[in-house]
Order: sequence, then structure tokens, then C-alpha cells
Amino acid sequence: KRLNEAFKDFCRKVEQVAKKNGYSLEFDIPYRDLGFSGNPHKEMVFIQPTLNCLCNLTETPFFVVDLSNVDHVHFERVTFMSKAFDMVLINKDFTKQPWRVDMIPNEDKDAIQEWLTDMEISYTEGPMNLNWKQIMSTVDGDDRFYMDTEEDEVTPKEAGWEFLRMFGKDGDGDSAGSGDDDSGYSENSG
Repeated sequence: KRLNEAFKDFCRKVEQVAKKNGYSLEFDIPYRDLGFSGNPHKEMVFIQPTLNCLCNLTETPFFVVDLSNVDHVHFERVTFMSKAFDMVLINKDFTKQPWRVDMIPNEDKDAIQEWLTDMEISYTEGPMNLNWKQIMSTVDGDDRFYMDTEEDEVTPKEAGWEFLRMFGKDGDGDSAGSGDDDSGYSENSG
């Protein structure tokens, strides 16, 4: 407890010194209760969201993803039979490859999706792993990626990341476009 108080005091002092010197600095506190196990590199670690990022700072190599750089999140290997799924965090800079966190236990999916909704980050899910190098090169070359028509402005197409949506595309009452719901997941199949 004394160590926690000492660290809080240290954070306050660093923020004051930064402010005096014209810098804006704020320490971010992880939400431990929203944390989950996953594999961002080569071993399972405990990943915790904060207000501004998703991170693991206890094991090297460290894993930190700034949420202001995340455009969309896609969940791969989401099936009834699997015990784990993968999460792909797509960078707003389409020339960069997405960040991955593999082998997240299925019981953490709802909490992660709720957190993404609170952070106003769209997400989709699908049953298979995708070729992200190819997808990102296609997306980077599409000037009309976020528009719902082709270049002729008449031919309809799926806007943005909607092409990743594997469930709930046709006639189940899902309002395609928000990406913040349960990704159109239909419970009628069970």
C-alpha cells in the first residue's frame, strides 16, 4: 500500500514538472478487472485496457497499442467449438500491418466487445484467420473505402469494414453499419 501511494505521488510530481515546462503528460491506469489473457508475441500474458491504450508491461517484449491509432477490431476464429479466438487491431495507417493478440479465451469476448463499444471502436467477427497483408494492401488502394458505392456512385458496395462481417448480413434485422453491436451474431442457430 505504501508503494502504491509513493508511486501515485511520483506520478503527480512528474505531471507537475511536465506542466511547468510546457508539456502535457498524464499517467494512465490499467483496468485490471477488464484484463484478459492473450498472446501478442510468443507467450501468454495478461493484457489490460486503459483509457488510452491496450497494454502488457509486465513481460518483455512489452505490448502497447495506442487506441487513437486503432481504426477497427476484427475477431478471428470465432466459432461455437473453439475455446479461444484471435483479435486483430487494425491501424488507421493502412500501410502498416495490424496488431494481433492470439489465443484469447472465449469467456473474455463479451467483456472485450463491451469495452470496445465504450471506447467507440467498431468491431466485426468471423470464423477464420484472414490474410491481413493482402487485405491491407487492398484497403490502402481503395480511395472510396468508407463510401457505400463504387466509383460510378451508383453500384452499391459494403462501406468500410462491413466486408469482414461474417454473421448477420442478410435479413436478420441487423442494422448493418454501426459495427458496435454483437456483429449481427444470430442466436437462432443453436
